Amino acid sequence: MRRLRRAAELYAAQAAAGLRPGIVCNGGGTTHKPKWVDANGYAVPEAALMGKQLEAMGVRAEDIYVEGYSDDTIGNAFFARVMHIDVRPDWSRLRIITSEFQMKRTQAIYDWVFKGLQPLPAQGREVTYDAVDDVGAMPAHALRRRRDKEEASLRAFVSGALVKLTRPSQLHDLL
Repeated sequence: MRRLRRAAELYAAQAAAGLRPGIVCNGGGTTHKPKWVDANGYAVPEAALMGKQLEAMGVRAEDIYVEGYSDDTIGNAFFARVMHIDVRPDWSRLRIITSEFQMKRTQAIYDWVFKGLQPLPAQGREVTYDAVDDVGAMPAHALRRRRDKEEASLRAFVSGALVKLTRPSQLHDLL
């Protein structure tokens, strides 16, 4: 909800200035948690739930783009790029919003997907990052564990074989 509130706030400011920003909600779920299900027991991607919440916050439905296939940050970045960004050269400024505790890992992954995998998306793309404050997000002991996990995951990512991939097709095959 913190991330969604931030996205809705930025959207409202840009809409007030006469712009039509798009918001990409991405994520099918999380690999270590059960999927959300509807009343009939069918899986509902987290991105779809985020989109509905953004609508309730005043974001126009036609400005919400959903990617519900990914189950981790690498998939989030890859599918956001190939499903939305690569096909929208008019989207020149991208802002990635996530929680402060996972910002370093998220930035490393998105920088690799958007600035490292060749060919690059349309020239002139600006990718920025917006960390949502962690204060009150979860109990202090849980936040400490999550930060430790994020640091270990970042170290594993930057020193692993995955970052040696250079083409989106290679990542596609892996995913």
